[in-house]
Amino acid sequence: MRRRVIKLAEKTLVMSLPARWTRRWGIAKGHELEVEELGHRLVLSQVQDTTQPLNTELNLEGTDSSLFRISISAAYRAGYDEIVVRHRPRVFDVRTQKTIPTARVLAEIATQRIGLELVEQSSHATTLRALGEVKRDELEPTKRRIFHAIASLGKDGLEAVMNRDKELLMSLATSEDARVNRLVDFCLRVIAKHPEIPAHQQQVLLSLEELGDSYVRLFKLAAHEKNPVPLARALKALNELFASLHAACYTPLPSKLQAFSRAKNAAWRYIKSAPKNALWPEAARRTIELCNEALTCGLVTHTPIPANGKSAKEF
Repeated sequence: MRRRVIKLAEKTLVMSLPARWTRRWGIAKGHELEVEELGHRLVLSQVQDTTQPLNTELNLEGTDSSLFRISISAAYRAGYDEIVVRHRPRVFDVRTQKTIPTARVLAEIATQRIGLELVEQSSHATTLRALGEVKRDELEPTKRRIFHAIASLGKDGLEAVMNRDKELLMSLATSEDARVNRLVDFCLRVIAKHPEIPAHQQQVLLSLEELGDSYVRLFKLAAHEKNPVPLARALKALNELFASLHAACYTPLPSKLQAFSRAKNAAWRYIKSAPKNALWPEAARRTIELCNEALTCGLVTHTPIPANGKSAKEF
């Protein structure tokens, strides 16, 4: 549909809202609307009431620790503020292959999520509560921290591969990957709490999360490599590719996109020249694919780049 813009006073331009849309969503005089600029488009949406807490209950009796982690993480990402978990006193832990106290698993899950706390606990039920307001303006700084965390993961991993430090590789595969996942979970929670945020932001974050996982797979495979030199060269190229991804996402000028393309081609060359018995090329290929996905989703939010290439808007 089209609407004619009218001029009110000296500098104010006004456009009416479609009556059918206002009736459907209960829009009336005095209501506030979110107005988001996306290139040549303006997107209107209702202001969501985020003051009312969202509660849910999960019955995890008879399940293992992996389902605890998956289910609670999903509820946290979806924006629930209070999560009541029904469970048994002990649970089978898939990591250690032993039966351990359920309280230990729940405490670990809470620690790995920003703002999530255990507030009530018994042998058969536990209440987790997300404390503090989730603000929309926390999304961008946290997303930048994800980029820096993955860059640090790649840099430290390269050093460990070159030094054949298996202990450091395994440490990075657990601690640093958990850090990336913690930040991604929080960003997804911000998006759930603010539905006016474009949906493709979620895909950018999921691609970054899987990029962290891809590095972890490379590190685990590196621990079994007799000759680390080919992998070290490929990993260096992947780190340069990720750096060019970061630059292109935040400043998508033609020069940055060309640099990304060059870095991608260089990474492919190292993968294609890998020894035939090497275990790591498939994980390296997936890393390149994920960089492509993250860049594609990241560019969706940008306005078209002018012919002179002088301006760019952060996503």
